[in-house]
Amino acid sequence: MKAFLIALVALVPTALNAASLEQDYYAARDRAIKHMDVADKPGGYDDKLREYEDKALADLTERMRRIVGPSKLQGLPGEAKSNVDTLYRGDQGFGRLDGLAYGAIDAKTRVVVSTDTLFKAWLRSRRKWWPSDEVPQDMMKALRSDAFFTQALLGDAAFQKYVELPLKKPAKASMVFAMLNTRAQDIGPWPPSEITVSVVQGHRVYVVTTPPVAEIALMPECVALWNAASKKLEEEAGKPSSGQSFGDLAEQVRSDGDAEFHRCFAERAPREASFTALVRQAQGIIDGLP
Repeated sequence: MKAFLIALVALVPTALNAASLEQDYYAARDRAIKHMDVADKPGGYDDKLREYEDKALADLTERMRRIVGPSKLQGLPGEAKSNVDTLYRGDQGFGRLDGLAYGAIDAKTRVVVSTDTLFKAWLRSRRKWWPSDEVPQDMMKALRSDAFFTQALLGDAAFQKYVELPLKKPAKASMVFAMLNTRAQDIGPWPPSEITVSVVQGHRVYVVTTPPVAEIALMPECVALWNAASKKLEEEAGKPSSGQSFGDLAEQVRSDGDAEFHRCFAERAPREASFTALVRQAQGIIDGLP
């Protein structure tokens, strides 16, 4: 992967001005969402409404640029756009983290930049959003949770953490966290396919996602744990019911097998030869931040 650095242009508005900019942003965003609610009516989401949404998103991007401030990213072409890319409640991506996104929608490497106040407000808005997969309300805990990344970033698949990558925290950062992960639409022994790095520094929050420079293959002993859960489920399918529905039983067995598989991978991954290269990659991303 081509290395990239982020050179931040110093732009530090007063706290009062920043709060005012954020209030104006929220007001504009919520007005646009209310206008888009007409799309829930039959035939409502037409070309005219799409044009309205495009203009509203462009306006929100400009407002967000004034809040976050400009950044120049080498290796990622184009200007940042709003990480919120839909205002229609019916879209799967509705309600993403308010911030700027660098990198095209289909880009392998993307950087989302937000602020601590926008981040905390987003967390409050997500309380009970998905009761079965609630995002922690503490910012540091959220940046370590699968639920946050699934709901805050681009994509139609669930985020799955595989192993934490140990990093040296820069002096001015209050929090850094990196992991090897994947995104999938179902649980199971999928190979990890992404590195995600999160940094809280000053009033800014950075989330970087990029392909790993090295591969850690799935360990047979870890896959065996998942296979054992699948076999158990097959055996239970032919037994009489013990009061629990088979659907609930299947979900529990699969969930337990998935958890065992991920615990096994996280324990063994640091011993793999390519683990050091992944740690170096993540540290390089951290060191490239302003």
